[in-house]
Amino acid sequence: MESITEDELGNVIRKKRVYFPLVECDWQGKHYFLQYDDQMNLLYDVCYYLNSEIASSSEKTRRFKSGIVRRYLCFMTLSGYEYNNVRDQFVVDRIQSFFRAEDYRSASGGYSLSHQSLNNYTSVIRDFLRFCYVLNGYGEEDFGSSKFLTPSGLIFPRITLSSVRENSHKDDFIRPFIYPEELKNLILLAKAKNDYQAIILFCLMFFYGLRIGECLGLTVEDIVMRKKNYQPSPTLLLRNRLSDKSFQFSKGLFHPKSYNDYNGKSYPSQKVVLTMNFYEKFTMFVESTIQYYESKGVLDRSVADSISSSYEKEKVHNHYIFLNKYGKPLSQQAWNRRLKEYFLAAGIPLDIDVKRDNLNHRFRHGCAMYYLHFSVRKMSVELVSALLRHKNISTTFQYTKMDVESRFTVNEEFQDFLLEEIPQLFV
Repeated sequence: MESITEDELGNVIRKKRVYFPLVECDWQGKHYFLQYDDQMNLLYDVCYYLNSEIASSSEKTRRFKSGIVRRYLCFMTLSGYEYNNVRDQFVVDRIQSFFRAEDYRSASGGYSLSHQSLNNYTSVIRDFLRFCYVLNGYGEEDFGSSKFLTPSGLIFPRITLSSVRENSHKDDFIRPFIYPEELKNLILLAKAKNDYQAIILFCLMFFYGLRIGECLGLTVEDIVMRKKNYQPSPTLLLRNRLSDKSFQFSKGLFHPKSYNDYNGKSYPSQKVVLTMNFYEKFTMFVESTIQYYESKGVLDRSVADSISSSYEKEKVHNHYIFLNKYGKPLSQQAWNRRLKEYFLAAGIPLDIDVKRDNLNHRFRHGCAMYYLHFSVRKMSVELVSALLRHKNISTTFQYTKMDVESRFTVNEEFQDFLLEEIPQLFV
């Protein structure tokens, strides 16, 4: 993060930059967040907050909060304030103004981040500062209403809808899904580059509703041929491993704590049934990938834990499927960069000023919209919910929201149908 000070003529008179590295690591089966200052000194109170105070939260929540705290630390350092001892209401107001303005102004001048998200951000800082004050000797009873930041009565007010979004424009809405025709264009672009890895990922996310983490965590032994009613049934097994990185996790599934967890007869997994045609193309891609990296002598960089056998007794060779050019598991960050290039080449709008790299979920949304609205064989919401493996059908309803363009097309088609069936309707 950088701070630039200018004079009245716009000349830069002072420039200061801070980094505050945030490091994630695993140790003895636990995931830790280590926050350093610019001199690489460990900030013990921050680490204690991230790894003890909120240790019961999910890893995703802890990562979100650690990012907010890190940006708060950068702002306070650049502004010359103590991050763990806020005593001035003016400073509190500046903190809130910083989170309201930082990177979230849309091109139209309004705020693209919702008031609820901004309140979540300031809530994290409020919670962190309360923790710091308790460390400094105050008790929990010293705090009054939840709106108060400190025992001395500094107020961190909630942001109202009108104050945040009075200049926002609903017309700037970017639809959260892709059309089948756009998927076709993406596949053609990837085929022109011989990027079969991208084609497989596109299909897994769009036709089978896989999340990007579930895709990147797939290994060779997760593609199986089962039998159902005496008929072959190609299936993907979604499951978590100790060797998985955080970007490879399958949502809502069991996370093993040790290799002994692999010894269970029925290791927790979710099953995704594939078509025979896609199964054949997928296995051909996997075989060619393994052969290529084996010929390069780097296949050992993609080793994954094997769940198909007793890991302690015999180590069966298993490998991740989606790899980068060095033979290591493809990271979500690297894939996001490629996906953004494909979207730009295909002329698909990006999530400007909202979530710039969160394009993967558009395929999953597109999967729901396809089977609900565009497919020749439309599915019920209940079937789509089962396909997407939602625990609650109310989540599926969130995926069924159509943009203005789609609603207009559907309404137009329905009116044409009515005119054909009942010509005198609009006479």
